Amino acid sequence: MFVGDADGYLYGVDDLGSFLSGWPRSASSSVTRSLALGDVDGDSIPDVVAACADGAVYAWTMTGQLLPGWPVHADGPVSSSPAVVDLDGDGKCEVTVGCDDGDVYVWSSSAVAVAGWPRSTGGAVKSSPCLDDFDADGQFELVVGSDDGKVHFWNVVGSDAPDAVPGWPMYRHDAYRTGNSGLKFVTPPGPVKARLTVAAGPNPFGGGAAAVTFRISVAGAQETPSGRRGRLLIYDVAGRAVAEIPVSGAGGELTATWDGGNESSRKLGTGVYAYTAEIDGLKAEGKLVFLKR
Repeated sequence: MFVGDADGYLYGVDDLGSFLSGWPRSASSSVTRSLALGDVDGDSIPDVVAACADGAVYAWTMTGQLLPGWPVHADGPVSSSPAVVDLDGDGKCEVTVGCDDGDVYVWSSSAVAVAGWPRSTGGAVKSSPCLDDFDADGQFELVVGSDDGKVHFWNVVGSDAPDAVPGWPMYRHDAYRTGNSGLKFVTPPGPVKARLTVAAGPNPFGGGAAAVTFRISVAGAQETPSGRRGRLLIYDVAGRAVAEIPVSGAGGELTATWDGGNESSRKLGTGVYAYTAEIDGLKAEGKLVFLKR
């Protein structure tokens, strides 16, 4: 996930809430509009594009490196989210954005204004540009709303557009809000980081459920011929281990259950308990609520 803030910082966060390598990055002013992902440099890996309130438009690689020539600058404040689309079919995406000065800008992947752009409207352009081959003529068109009360529709001259994408027009192109036509996400090269995740349910448990089930997922860790082995530890609020549950199995998905008892099978009291899963040298933690019946 990538997001900007009012202080001018941009954050890249993975699915566990940790910062991605190379992030956060800083920009020249606040970034309060949605970011866009698209392959600007043609390496088949999405890049991160952000527009700032002062008119600066940035493009970073997935690892936080600023692309050559970027940022570029509009002639006024930008309240529009950028759209990132390969307009000429060269495998590199162009970047388009509206400006509060009433202009719409289109820059090439090398941060140079595309011929014929910017184009003007009669009012501030705070909506996000939408691009596709709307009239099925084999070329991209650009549609955007303006504070002049009109919806503007232009041909993007010289484009070699692909087939129209079903679902347009839609805010930021699709249900994933990528702002990109035909974007294909590719995992950046490099070793896959081993990780362990664990989730407990039902949570709370104990009132109508006799036991809680822990669903443990292992990814990127080598499995031994005898399978995966480990344990699940339960802790009380004082940090004392009150139960230990052996875990074993094969593959990437394991399960374990706990009935609320300690090592002597005596039911513990109602309260909040922490748990730690330890599998093949990996750890993952969480909390749950036990309601003693």
